Amino acid sequence: MRTIALLTTVCVAACGGQQTDTPTKTSPVTPTPPSTEQPDAQAAVPTPRTVPNRDPAAVKAFIARAKAAAVKANKDDADSEYGKPTSGGIGLPPVVCQREIRSKKRPDSCTMAASVDAAAVILRVGEDCERCVPGVFIKLNKAPAKRLKVADRFDAYMTIAPGAAYGVIGSHFTAGPDSGPQTQLYRVDLDNDKTTKLANCAAPVLSPARKWWVCRDSAGDIYKLPVNGPAKLTLVLKVKTPKDGGGGAHLNRHGNSGLLAVKFVSGKMVIETTWENDQSVTKQTASWSE
Repeated sequence: MRTIALLTTVCVAACGGQQTDTPTKTSPVTPTPPSTEQPDAQAAVPTPRTVPNRDPAAVKAFIARAKAAAVKANKDDADSEYGKPTSGGIGLPPVVCQREIRSKKRPDSCTMAASVDAAAVILRVGEDCERCVPGVFIKLNKAPAKRLKVADRFDAYMTIAPGAAYGVIGSHFTAGPDSGPQTQLYRVDLDNDKTTKLANCAAPVLSPARKWWVCRDSAGDIYKLPVNGPAKLTLVLKVKTPKDGGGGAHLNRHGNSGLLAVKFVSGKMVIETTWENDQSVTKQTASWSE
């Protein structure tokens, strides 16, 4: 077994391939050597199509109701700040999640993150306890949001492909003190909760034209792989490092990571990294081309 610290990234985006992984969160144990497993170069993401069991209109209607509930709650309680951005989307009154997941107990927190085309919504439902991991649910149609157990295990944010065809989760972890940090990107089947390894990168985000996944390796460098097509990484940019080399992106055993997803601003990439050696933060801007 290995000690895994996971990167928490967001947003909400199938590919073939025979290999199926079901990653789990483990407690610190005796480390083992790092995995030498390589992604399937032939794994491919199908061309966008109408995916069964998807109802974008129903999802958009839910988003509208949820936002209206946030506005009403803020009027009823001047101290509440529902509807404002958080690390996982926007905060909602807990009763919204309670009703959507058909729970008898009202949760302590409720966060909503919609996919870029509003074809799916991720709900993170939290309990107020030290060891509780937020439950992760996805809404794809008129039916109640269903739990994504793989996202529970990762305790990470998921990014959803256009049309809610599938999701991706990236992990930034170490298998032990002598192994060095690693990154892995998994494709998540939203209908059966199964995962398939796509590439050695993490912190995924969709490109502005939604043609590429843009992700990063443990050194902080930027790569891309197509949303529809062979799951093959292409180097986009080697990031600038501090004079001492940086030592790779910061990562600790609690899952705090300095490997942040690329942001796109006015057609350019904005890249921010916290470095392992001295916890310094660098920020650079680079051009982007689809």
